Amino acid sequence: MITYKEFKNAQNKTIKYLKKAGMLETTRRGYYRITERGQQILRQSPPNINTAFLRQFPEFVEFQKTTRIKLDEAEDEENEETQTPGDSEIC
Repeated sequence: MITYKEFKNAQNKTIKYLKKAGMLETTRRGYYRITERGQQILRQSPPNINTAFLRQFPEFVEFQKTTRIKLDEAEDEENEETQTPGDSEIC
């Protein structure tokens, strides 16, 4: 069974991804509107709207690139912090 926290995380991620793909917009806090692009997609009745589908939109691809860079940088910082004096770097 999914917890409430897991549900909210999935919901927030979905909203964020649809907004980054230009399919959804925020009208005010907690209120969303399907954009013209989103309406066009819905009229096509795609079988799934997932990250692979969203990658057709340049805005979403750019978002994923910048997110990956940030994650990679955070991971590098974390590795540096946890590295002991005897550890060697892999180049």
